[in-house]
Parts: sequence; structure tokens; C-alpha cells
Amino acid sequence: MSLIAIGSIANHIPAASAVMIVDAQPGGEPHRFYRAVRCPQPAKMLFLRAWNRYNSIMKTCPASPAPRAHAFTLVEMLVVIAIIAILAAILVPTLAHAKSVAKRNVAKVEMLSLAAAIQQYETEYKRMPSSKEAQNCAGEYQPCHDFTYGTVENNGTMLDPGYPYIAGYLAGPGFAVPYKSSNAELIAILRGPALSLPQFARVAKERNPRNIVFFEPHLAASDKSPGLSPTDGVLRDPWGNPYIISLDLDDDGMTIDGYYGEIRKSGSGLDAEVHVTVMVWSFGPDGKIEDKTKDGVTVNSGFNKDNVVSWE
Repeated sequence: MSLIAIGSIANHIPAASAVMIVDAQPGGEPHRFYRAVRCPQPAKMLFLRAWNRYNSIMKTCPASPAPRAHAFTLVEMLVVIAIIAILAAILVPTLAHAKSVAKRNVAKVEMLSLAAAIQQYETEYKRMPSSKEAQNCAGEYQPCHDFTYGTVENNGTMLDPGYPYIAGYLAGPGFAVPYKSSNAELIAILRGPALSLPQFARVAKERNPRNIVFFEPHLAASDKSPGLSPTDGVLRDPWGNPYIISLDLDDDGMTIDGYYGEIRKSGSGLDAEVHVTVMVWSFGPDGKIEDKTKDGVTVNSGFNKDNVVSWE
């Protein structure tokens, strides 16, 4: 038998109080009952003094202070900055490479889509989508009977002063080509007169009289942006440079490009022509190509390494 609690404790303890007794036998349930006992006066006084002492201690005891916020030390901050710098050094080149690869894939898709549109046009009209002037140029130009839509307009204006001179095979500033054009003329024909710019409405109507839309690229925000320019009608690659397009206009199943034809034959020991009817290519991420007049220039040397081409 054990004493568990004393009841009737308030501001004072009466002489007689109730005591709760718990009778617990081994292996049995506890039984509670109360028994009245007398509390001697000295015990009452001792309890009150102890209770008052406890209250005074609790009132004067200061509250536990809130835990201080831990501030970073200079060494910890330097360690964090160093870790961030290391991660940036690892991730930034990786992200840049991934972005470059994504743009190359976009360029490849656009070139293949353009080549497919040209073949659809040829199936529909039984001829290549070129103007009469380009067709006549290919027939008259002795070095090559194919045609390249390059970086020069027919009036001799370069699309950009920084671009290399690209027109027909073996063409250059000192070697006249009967007719020159950027890819704007070709794109206008493929889109039809209803969608072409005013300066290309005539050729689009003449060469696509059924007004069939064979190719619909996304519109560029400006002349130098990727996509179809809203002012000069030139189709530019993901890096903002014009696509170079060469067509097989003599129907021999092979095409000679105004740039690659020369460096394939002179520098790379390859045939000038490629066994495809359409050649589309881009300057690539660096926006540059090697000077074809330099000795030892090949299809994969220098700036040509990152060029994106449709025939490989």
C-alpha cells in the first residue's frame, strides 16, 4: 500500500484532509479509496511556508533567454562563395554547349524542311523554284550550270559588309556573274504571291501561279534576327546569318555550290559537285567561313569546322 496524493490543497490546509490511498496487489487491478486523516498544525505551517517559498522563487526567477540567431562567419561565407564559383565554372560551359547544340539542331531541321519544300515545289511544277533570271544565268554561266543564292544581291549590294562574297561557282568581285540573288527570291517563290513581300510579288506570281504555300518559316523580329526578315525577305539561321542555298538547274542530279564547290575541288581533293539536287548550309555558331582564295582551305578547316550543312 502506498500514498499517492493529498487532496483539498488550497490557500490553507484544514486540520482534517482527505488522503487517497491506492491498494494494488501483485497481478491485480489498483483500488482507490479515500480516508480522512488529521493533519497536525506544525505540518500545515511547514507546507504553507514551502508553498510560499516556491511561489517567490518562481516569480523572481528570470525567463530563459531566446536562443541567439547564428550568424555566418567570414570563413563560412568564403567557403559558400567558393562552392558557388566552382559550380558556376562547371555548369556555365555545359549550358552554353547545350544551347549551341540546340541551335545547330534547329538549323538542321530548318534546312531539311527547306530542302523538302523545294522538292515538293519541283514535284508540283516540274522545275526548281528559281526565277527566270536565275534559270537563264545557270544556262549562260560557263563555269557552272547550277545556281547559288548567296550573300550578294543582283545590284552588287552585300547583305552585310562583313559577309564573304558568295554567288555562283568561281564567282568573285572580279569575275562577273550574269545574275545574283540572296535566298529572299527563293523563299518568296515557295511562299507564294499572297505571302511574299511587295518587292518579290512579281517573281512569286510568275513562278508560283497556283499560290501554293510550300514553306512557312517563323517571322524574325528584325533584319538580323533568326527567321524570315519582315523587310528584306531573307531567311536567316539561328545565329542571324543568311542560309546559302544552291539548286541543281541543269537536271544532272548533282549540285555545285558557289562556295563549297571551289574548296571541295582545290583544297579537299573532292568533286566540286555533291550528289544532291539541293544544298543548304549555314555559317554556324561563329558566323564565319574561311577565305576560299587562301591556300589549303578545306571543308573542315578553320572557321568551316562548325558550318552546318544539309548534305551530310
